[in-house]
Amino acid sequence: MQNNRVVSTIIHYLMITVGVAIYSIALEMFLMPNLVLDGGLTGIALMINYQTGIMLGILTFLLNIPFVLLSWHMLGLRFAGSYFYAMLLLSVCTSLLYEIDPVTDDEMLSIVFGGILLGIGVGLVIKDGACMDGIELLAMMVNKKFPISVGQIILVINLIIFSVVAFMFGIDRALLSLLTYIIASKLIDQVEAGFNEAKQTIIICNNGKSIANEIYARLGRTMTILDARGLISGKKI
Repeated sequence: MQNNRVVSTIIHYLMITVGVAIYSIALEMFLMPNLVLDGGLTGIALMINYQTGIMLGILTFLLNIPFVLLSWHMLGLRFAGSYFYAMLLLSVCTSLLYEIDPVTDDEMLSIVFGGILLGIGVGLVIKDGACMDGIELLAMMVNKKFPISVGQIILVINLIIFSVVAFMFGIDRALLSLLTYIIASKLIDQVEAGFNEAKQTIIICNNGKSIANEIYARLGRTMTILDARGLISGKKI
């Protein structure tokens, strides 16, 4: 039992590490060099960074501290510890990647691939029960109360942030940043939910065998035939 817990903890932090690393690459090697801003607290930190020159890692760390304490109070020490680890690792990774040349100077390529990597990174961290941004924490808490996906909640909050981006850097920068996060939000939901989704169709009928044969002949889909009886009548359906 103890060994299983240790292995589970190692895998937990390994997934967070991979997610944060991918997120940092998207940020420092695709988006920031092309003045495409992220959303959430990281986006706010980026705006402050562009105006003051204070290192992004320091700003993200300071902005997230109150949310780490909130997560400790609301979700417990394990979640807060994972959040703190992800936030600290993000600060380190962005600092290490700061001096590395961007992968591309093409804005469209930066938006597409930056958005994809951004979504995968955030999705992996959230999927493993952690977060690296206070906005994600708020989204996860709202998601537990209302039937709205984490990606949709983050997107709505970021619309407000991108409105500020439009005022500070122009509408073009805001639209590019918004497009990036639309791409990222789709990946966040996909990664968090998992890629192994399946669809099932139930057909209630009297001649199931002939219908199953026809579906297999036309679509190549196999069927499972189950006998059923009405609860009140007791008759076979």
